[in-house]
Amino acid sequence: MSNFSFPYSSVGGILIILGLFTWIAAIILVINMIVITFFMGSGKIFADDELPFLLLVMFVYLCFAGSGKYSLNHWLINKD
Repeated sequence: MSNFSFPYSSVGGILIILGLFTWIAAIILVINMIVITFFMGSGKIFADDELPFLLLVMFVYLCFAGSGKYSLNHWLINKD
């Protein structure tokens, strides 16, 4: 299963770092972290699966907040 999620994690992480298609990459990574936390892990979000759950919360935030003004999305769309 980890071989299946590796391309999504690496491509999604690169897109988020660059600020390109941030909310699409964050949605894919939210689904990935839900699977890791609750289906592959034990579901103990305050003990064993703390890091995937914190990443899940961070990616949910990025879904709603977006990439911001210092991103490639902002630079490509707003050519002022």
